[in-house]
Amino acid sequence: MIKKILFSLLICLISVLSFAQFATLKELEDYKHQLSVVKDDSSRVLMMAYLSLHYGIWNPDSSIIYGQKALALAKQIKYTKGEINALIGLARASMGDPNNALQYGLEALRKAEENNFLEEKAICFTELGDNFCELEGNPKEIDYYKQAKAIYESVGDKPELAYWKVLNKFFIINASYGENPGEADLREMEKLVDEEKKSHYWRLPLLRALAGMQFHLGKNELAIKNLTQVIQMAKEDANHYQLTESFNIMSKVYGELQITDSSIFYAERCLAESKFANQKYLAWESSRFLSEIYEPIDLKKALYYRKMYDSLNNTLYGAEAVKKLQKILTNEQQLQRNKEAAQVAYKSRMKQYALLSGLAILLIAGFFLYRNNRQKQKANAVLEKTLSDLKSTQSQLIQSEKMASLGELTAGIAHEIQNPLNFVNNFSEVNKEMIAELKEEIEKGNYDEVKIIANDIESNEEKINHHGMRADAIVKGMLQHSRQTSGTKEPTDINALCDEYLRLSYHGLRAKDKSFNANFETDFDASIEKTNIVQQDIGRVLLNLINNAFYAVSEKKK
Repeated sequence: MIKKILFSLLICLISVLSFAQFATLKELEDYKHQLSVVKDDSSRVLMMAYLSLHYGIWNPDSSIIYGQKALALAKQIKYTKGEINALIGLARASMGDPNNALQYGLEALRKAEENNFLEEKAICFTELGDNFCELEGNPKEIDYYKQAKAIYESVGDKPELAYWKVLNKFFIINASYGENPGEADLREMEKLVDEEKKSHYWRLPLLRALAGMQFHLGKNELAIKNLTQVIQMAKEDANHYQLTESFNIMSKVYGELQITDSSIFYAERCLAESKFANQKYLAWESSRFLSEIYEPIDLKKALYYRKMYDSLNNTLYGAEAVKKLQKILTNEQQLQRNKEAAQVAYKSRMKQYALLSGLAILLIAGFFLYRNNRQKQKANAVLEKTLSDLKSTQSQLIQSEKMASLGELTAGIAHEIQNPLNFVNNFSEVNKEMIAELKEEIEKGNYDEVKIIANDIESNEEKINHHGMRADAIVKGMLQHSRQTSGTKEPTDINALCDEYLRLSYHGLRAKDKSFNANFETDFDASIEKTNIVQQDIGRVLLNLINNAFYAVSEKKK
């Protein structure tokens, strides 16, 4: 079982690579034997397609039989690539019958395009170009050759395409000059002949084509020399196709040289060989030539060849043939329209897909932008709350700091309040005593003394009021220090503020440490006017500075 599978795979590989060069008759006989033992249907299709293609130049009838068998089996097993190969073989086998060749070629191209078989498409383009070449006045051949060339160049060097690449290049040269070649065309053909001179297969058709070009350029001796060489090699290979083509050109060369006998000889040889090569077109051309050349010298033969020509003309170009050709060309045009419509539809779909893709991208981008915006809003809300909490915490910390510093200042503040209170109390006691004295002096009628005592009482009241105001200022300062700042600036006596916090700091430190003592002097600038500041904030700054100064002095003393 494994051997059979490996054998089938090997046959498939041989079939794929078979287009690299044409087989000899002996090789074809060996291949036929291999076909008889292969059971795998796909492999059999490819092998019969191979035989169909390669038998075309040796035995067109066998070529058509193998091609039809390969096509039928490929359709039966639904093997599309096999169908295409079979159709290509049939198209090659029908080269002498343009209508059939064209029909096979177009069908192969349709299937290759439907399945996007690139290499098969290139082969079909080459084959169709050759088919359209047989239809006079049809310019499509060069378009097909160019399409094939573009594909051959895109896929690179592949052994299975070697034959078709050379064939396509050969056809392009032929199509470019038509019936009027120039010296440049001749050099191009000579270059191609030189490139393929080692190829047993290509040596014949290229040398024959070169001879045909030499004939058109009036180089008849060179043409005869090359054609003689081609005919000799074609006879050795039993290559009926090359013999038919070479005899046809040779008859034209001798006709141009007005060597009638030789011209008739080669035309009749061409007509005889065309039956083996299935070259109806060349038979049609030779029979017309012979009927014309025999007309002035042998009416019987002229009539014979005229009847043959009429029969072939009816087969190739009669009403039925024209109708069939029109149908084929209509189908080909429909194929092209379908292809163009498919391309338009494809481009339209691509535009729609592009628009839908763009819309999808916009929707996705919009979704992410919306989501990011929502996340940003949430993050901002969290940040704002955090900031608010931080501000609240900061305010609380500041207030705590104030209260802590206020606690530190309590002793100093108490001492500062105690002094004016002592003055108030002392002067109040003195005033009580002086009022008693005042009453006694009034009773005595000593009014001068009363006035003196009254003046002293008034002076004491001023001192009581002064020290009361001082105590009031200390209390207000303490309250301001403890309450939350509004951050509002107001006119402030800097000197008084510094003096107040200097004393608060000193007495506060003294309250905490009885051993602490320091001498300090103030030297305020009396010219400084009131300044707009936030009293509480500047007061805390002054308090910290003075505390640090007292602490530094105390530490240095130790």
